[in-house]
Amino acid sequence: MITGMTSTVAPRAVRAPASRLGLAVLGAVFVLVLVWTILDLFFGIAGVQDEEGATVSLLNPGLWPFGLVAGLIGILVVVAITFIAVHRGGWTARLAGWRAAVTLTTSIAASMALSAGFVFNPAFVDIVLATADHVAIRLVGIGIGAVTIAGGIAVAALPYARMHRAEREAAAA
Repeated sequence: MITGMTSTVAPRAVRAPASRLGLAVLGAVFVLVLVWTILDLFFGIAGVQDEEGATVSLLNPGLWPFGLVAGLIGILVVVAITFIAVHRGGWTARLAGWRAAVTLTTSIAASMALSAGFVFNPAFVDIVLATADHVAIRLVGIGIGAVTIAGGIAVAALPYARMHRAEREAAAA
């Protein structure tokens, strides 16, 4: 018999529920961005033509394939991590951390490209916004980039908020 020792049981790891709706929304965003990117780059869906009548895409063709594929892969990885969380029964700290890292990396890279003026096709900008100040165009890119980062932070923070709520509920029970 051992005296003077106490036994402590490690608390069970709390899993926060992962939303199937969130997975569906992220999947739909990926599909829409993929389809729109392909249609714009190869068919110019904006309906803008240059002086020779050639279709001009909104997205910068110089980003194809590396830049745009990297962004699409980032979105796809976030969808895959969310899929894993849904099918494993909820968010863990590790899954939430991976999702946050990928989401923020993708969002920051996209916002940097937007603010540097790399995302939009220069020919498109010259045709559609011929009289616009290029500084104003760059500021619009910075604004869109800020919204992109804010959205990335919101998407990254959601699993943590759910985990925090699940921990509070477990502690109260």
